[in-house]
Amino acid sequence: MNSLLLFTLIAAVAVASVVSNKVSDPKLNTVVEETELERFEYDEFGVPLRTVPASRQNLNVGIVGPDDRLISRTTFGAAAASFIIHSPDLTIRGAEYTNITSVQVTRVGTTQNAIPTITAGGLGRNFVTINFLGVRSRGFDYTVSVYASLGCPK
Repeated sequence: MNSLLLFTLIAAVAVASVVSNKVSDPKLNTVVEETELERFEYDEFGVPLRTVPASRQNLNVGIVGPDDRLISRTTFGAAAASFIIHSPDLTIRGAEYTNITSVQVTRVGTTQNAIPTITAGGLGRNFVTINFLGVRSRGFDYTVSVYASLGCPK
């Protein structure tokens, strides 16, 4: 009986003493892995001048207003392949007089750890280019929705 109690106590202490490698950065209000930490310089508003490596799954930029229209809803993905890291670009173009007001990139299915990033265009432009950086040996599927206000030619 005493050995069972001693074994349980040692197991509890071992579980409680596991040290996490995650460190909080109070200025970013996020938790980043220790291997991803870098020295940051901040502007006068507390915004980092360098960005933390992203761990997001979805990307939502802008606001859909009452007069905005859905100009594109596209399903975009890449199949898994051994030892391959997918990094394709998706470009969506509106008409000449459209003004993009919102870009929503939503993952479909289970977590695939791909990172969508706007690399060109975007809000206030008539096109947007999104890069999807996948993880080695894994595929991904996303639904991309682009909303825009339609202007009249002058």
